[in-house]
Amino acid sequence: MLRALFQSIRLGLGQLLRHLYRRLRPWPNVLELEIEGEVVEDQSGFSWLNRFLARPAIAFRELILTLRDAEKDPELSALILYLRPNSLGWSRAQELRQALLAFRASGKKTQAFLEEADTLDYFIASACEEVIFTPLGSLGLTGLISEVIYFKGVLDKLEIKPDLFQAGKYKSAVEPYTRSGMSRAQRESINSLLDSLYQQLVAAVAESRALSPARVRRAIDRGPYLAPAAREQGLVDYLLYEDQLDDHLEKQLGEPPRRTSLARYRLWIGPGLNWRDAWRSIPGLALVYASGVIHLGESRAYGRLGGESAGSDTLCQALREARDNPQVQAVVLRVDSPGGSGLASDLIWREVSLFQGKKPVVVSMGDVAASGGYYIAMPADQILAQPGTLTGSIGVIAGKINLHGLYHKIGLKKETVRRGQHADLHSDYIPFSESGRQKVKEEMASFYREFVSKAAAGRKQDVARMEKAAQGRVWTGEQAKELGLLDGFGGLRQALETAKRLAGIAEEEKALLYVLPRRRRLMPPLLSLFLPFSPRLSPALSELFSLESLADSRILALLPFRLRIR
Repeated sequence: MLRALFQSIRLGLGQLLRHLYRRLRPWPNVLELEIEGEVVEDQSGFSWLNRFLARPAIAFRELILTLRDAEKDPELSALILYLRPNSLGWSRAQELRQALLAFRASGKKTQAFLEEADTLDYFIASACEEVIFTPLGSLGLTGLISEVIYFKGVLDKLEIKPDLFQAGKYKSAVEPYTRSGMSRAQRESINSLLDSLYQQLVAAVAESRALSPARVRRAIDRGPYLAPAAREQGLVDYLLYEDQLDDHLEKQLGEPPRRTSLARYRLWIGPGLNWRDAWRSIPGLALVYASGVIHLGESRAYGRLGGESAGSDTLCQALREARDNPQVQAVVLRVDSPGGSGLASDLIWREVSLFQGKKPVVVSMGDVAASGGYYIAMPADQILAQPGTLTGSIGVIAGKINLHGLYHKIGLKKETVRRGQHADLHSDYIPFSESGRQKVKEEMASFYREFVSKAAAGRKQDVARMEKAAQGRVWTGEQAKELGLLDGFGGLRQALETAKRLAGIAEEEKALLYVLPRRRRLMPPLLSLFLPFSPRLSPALSELFSLESLADSRILALLPFRLRIR
């Protein structure tokens, strides 16, 4: 009763303030959307103190859902998109692009303003009706490239000997440490991914810019461009300085533009509830985030040093909370993870599978949901992804790194005393014995068979068919759908709509959104205050911080390579 009273007062005051705001000043007619820096999946895990102390980040959920509401707002006439260096990957870029196209389809003006842009930035911007560059801006539309770093030469010089194994022909996560170049299987896999993503890039730009695919390919091959040359190629509409934008927009709208930022607009449109809603039972949806490397224990937030991780204890508790909450009628599991610990992935898989027959679960895949990231998605009722999502990678690796040579080089010595034939199996000082190596391979092969079997059961396929899609191979979402690894294309918005439908909640009915896990992290934002350099460290160092969580894992269900396209 007291809680309902408090909520009623809070919602009522919010309604009153928004009403007064609209009476005292004109409602904005232009939504200003600035994409720069870190774009995180969710900010709700941080307290207000964290948000105050930390450098600002954009919450992708708020971005997508606010655009959904904005396209229905009759008082908004236009959107201006500012694109600057950011952390979006290919899949989330596609999701943002779809949101912009939906806003544009509602009859509102859309403009993208850029000073300089790479391939992915232009891919997003091309969804807008007008692409505007500053007169001497640069467009780095040059295509796609994948680079894989191999450490074997360095390890040889340090006398470090990786003793690693893989289950799956394409499970090439061990290759950077055991080879000096790409295997035929890895090259085949990466070429296939680039072919799929390049086709998606060309098709999307061609459609939005009303150009033929052949012309787009020629334009890419001739890049990069200064803005005037890009305009000659039909890639840019106007060359304007930022201070000229309002005059340009006023001519199109027939009235002066009244701008508002995404955050301010979100604040004033409110949660979509009124004070009466606090006194009635409203159905709920749980949105559970699984972001970063999967490992045993609690999730960790490395802040600016290395992003977030997905701890099995934290995620399992969040899933139990969603399952036990009577108001939650369906769950959306948002996965943006390259995988990690095989055991941790299996524990989370179990919690997801316990929803079967009780509450529907819809998986929404982010930029990557591969290996362990795909493992935890397998029991879901529906799996949705973008055509450019990296997924699959049904395979595992195992082994150890033998540091005996390095220890000898630096004058460090270990002596061991053991009981049990395989007591030293995971020692970093002693190489595998033949029987020990066989034990590790048997354990890895058994886990791989279980992975494939569970994938087949989750996707309602026979094991032989699933084996063809497995072998550790990474697929784009477009390829994965053809193989039956997912059900359809869509982002977070479509996943929430699907969950609502599966739960039997009417389309027009309101639904509360419970965001899980409930995390409270203070140290990472505090640390970020003392970092005067780039908002994030290099990808290699960032990965080092997150992979530290896997040090004690014997079997890894991990993406074989990182593919970042700009």
